[in-house]
Amino acid sequence: MRFLKAKLIATALIASVSTPAFTDHRSDRIIERLDSNDDGKISLEEFQPPGGSPGERMLEKADLDGDGLITLDEVRQAHAKRIAKHRKEMEARMSQTQSEMDEKFTELDSDGDGSVTPEEIRLHVFNKMDKDDDGFLSARELKHAKHHRRMRQRHHRDG
Repeated sequence: MRFLKAKLIATALIASVSTPAFTDHRSDRIIERLDSNDDGKISLEEFQPPGGSPGERMLEKADLDGDGLITLDEVRQAHAKRIAKHRKEMEARMSQTQSEMDEKFTELDSDGDGSVTPEEIRLHVFNKMDKDDDGFLSARELKHAKHHRRMRQRHHRDG
């Protein structure tokens, strides 16, 4: 019980630091809504975090037989189910990434011999920069390429 109180106090402190301060009016409304014994304070028994209690959310996900209790076996099954879902999502992303990689490699391998040379990379970069396909790079095309390179570098640095 003492651990739960400490955890709730820590959560409340974190929430108070990480969210804008409540106005007195909003705090009063919260107390009115939660203070079931009208003592002007919210006890642990009265307290309900926004979005329902963590215990209720856990019951919804892990109480597989619906008896209102969570057994270790149910926790393991729920965890395995969650892992299987993530694995399936990861496999889909990997498949998409593989397709994109194959497409990019084919685009770079201009002679279709199954390997990419430095010359093919140079040709690819040049052709990407040559927006008007005239076989030359203008000052405008160089400026455009420089801008996009900076944006990609920022994205990779920040992302």
